[in-house]
Amino acid sequence: MATARGDFAAAASTSTSPTREAAERQKEAAELVQEFYAAINRREIVQIGDLFAEDCVYEDLVFPKPFVGRKAIIEFFQKFMNSVGSELEFKVDDITTGDPNAAGVIWHLEWKGKPFPFSKGCSFYRCDVFDGKRQIVYGRDAVEPATKPGDFTLVSSLETLFVVPRDSRLVAESPMEGHRLENLVLRFWGLGFSDFYHLAFNSAYWNRIYYR
Repeated sequence: MATARGDFAAAASTSTSPTREAAERQKEAAELVQEFYAAINRREIVQIGDLFAEDCVYEDLVFPKPFVGRKAIIEFFQKFMNSVGSELEFKVDDITTGDPNAAGVIWHLEWKGKPFPFSKGCSFYRCDVFDGKRQIVYGRDAVEPATKPGDFTLVSSLETLFVVPRDSRLVAESPMEGHRLENLVLRFWGLGFSDFYHLAFNSAYWNRIYYR
């Protein structure tokens, strides 16, 4: 009996369940991500939703908080598609391959076939298999800034490290204490003005001037 049980255990360890086989046949992360961008370009919100897991977390770093859950993510992309029209498209420049559950991608936006200013970005996606279907469980976008402060950003960041009071209570009680003007400007920019600038400057100005 011991031998039989041992033989059964060995057979079970080398066998592949139907769910496992289905998972192995699923598309790898890179293919899933490319489908995602293609669905955005076609404005197919239902297909976009199918690519995300129910409890997926999606971070767009120009927003203060991540979008949590498929419903919130679908609402986000629906608003995005409603606001940009049909001419704006994602173009994948390069994407990592070979990992079934993770992919990194660099991309840019094009408007009527022309590169859109300040629209380069990079993203990372992690996937997992649920009931034999691979879906996105995490995503993060980092987008090119609309301004290029260059060395100014580095200097300001270093100043913040050494100038901000060590006592966090002082920071909370007096945010102005120990900060130079440039630090305050960059903090204001990071708190959301850059988002408004991206939307207003890119959509309105370049649509009228650059693409007319």
